Amino acid sequence: MVELSQQEADLLIAIEKVLTNPKKLKLPQSGRKDVHELLSVDGREEYKFSAYRGSAKAPNKISYSILYQHSITLLKVDNSHGLHINPDDTTIPPFTPHIHLY
Repeated sequence: MVELSQQEADLLIAIEKVLTNPKKLKLPQSGRKDVHELLSVDGREEYKFSAYRGSAKAPNKISYSILYQHSITLLKVDNSHGLHINPDDTTIPPFTPHIHLY
């Protein structure tokens, strides 16, 4: 996996993006993830926008992510249905929306 410097990631996050196939986006069905193509407005960078909805056990769990090079998560917004433990072992209480940045 390619690693980015923080400066590179910040730049990629800040770049204005557009959907390559603009249409009305809907929340996915329970347990599914929908992925949409994004492109920087200058046409140089490709991204993925994913929307995930929890399974039948947690249908209110929702996550939105912007990915670069198919696997590098630049930005993720979670509504955190249950207790969330971050990579640094800090915790976020249940039902507390939060954002992860690269």
